[in-house]
Amino acid sequence: CETLPRQCLTLSLCDHASKPLAHLPLQLARRVLEPEPGLGQPIQETLTKVRTNAAGRCACLLPEGRYTVSNDDANTPITEPFEHEFTLVKESSDAERTLRIVVQRTRFLVAVTLHTKGGEPVPGCPFTVSLGSSQSSKEVIVSGLTSEDGVACMELREGIFQLRFLPAAASDIALASLDETCCTLGVNDSGDVSPAAVEVGIRAAEVTIFFVDPAGEPAENCCCRIEPRETLVAEPLRLDSGSTAAARVSLAYFEQYTLRISPEDTREYQPQILQFSVHAPVLTVVVRRSLFG
Repeated sequence: CETLPRQCLTLSLCDHASKPLAHLPLQLARRVLEPEPGLGQPIQETLTKVRTNAAGRCACLLPEGRYTVSNDDANTPITEPFEHEFTLVKESSDAERTLRIVVQRTRFLVAVTLHTKGGEPVPGCPFTVSLGSSQSSKEVIVSGLTSEDGVACMELREGIFQLRFLPAAASDIALASLDETCCTLGVNDSGDVSPAAVEVGIRAAEVTIFFVDPAGEPAENCCCRIEPRETLVAEPLRLDSGSTAAARVSLAYFEQYTLRISPEDTREYQPQILQFSVHAPVLTVVVRRSLFG
């Protein structure tokens, strides 16, 4: 047992890879009566239940005595069951002491980013995780949606899994343009994951671009060029809004594009460079008329 001669005690818990055990439920029990030799286990009194913070720490103010700290996470355990004994004695100093406890983690927080070829994150995409190394595995153990940053977060044990991104399962026209993607996911005994990022294929879709001036009036006969941030086509796409102030073009959802208006394209509108990404089948751009058009 460790002797900590302070009543102000901070418990600091980390796993075997020295990563903090955040939000871990703990139970503190104080030994209040020692049995006679050979007469069984000591009687213990449960004092309190506490939980570590995001840094894997929790502060306690305890009376002197002999304690046992254990995990109180029977429903969704992220560590092996453990008990750690220590003795706390009263001293004149009020300085705080820290007790560091290292335990074996059994479940890890895993994060995998879903992105397009151009590196753009894909938010709101349904995903599932199943056991085993075979892509035919159907035993789903985790499901969810990617975050605003395109990250699929899950808690997994060490092992091999199948991670599937299922954009068609979402009621979103932009996600419907993405391909279903499956990969073999590996989690080692330190919680490291491979791969940490997955690229999803995109099918181009028809997008209508409406051109308006700053006053909201239709901008007819506006000629421009559209280029993807990543080279997906050999040449820039040339557009003309014509008499309807609109143009249809095939673009990839989620990707970043640059719309350029140059003097070589038109003299009726000022030169401009606009950055945009596609998230809907209809897009409106605001262009400025030239005073000398």
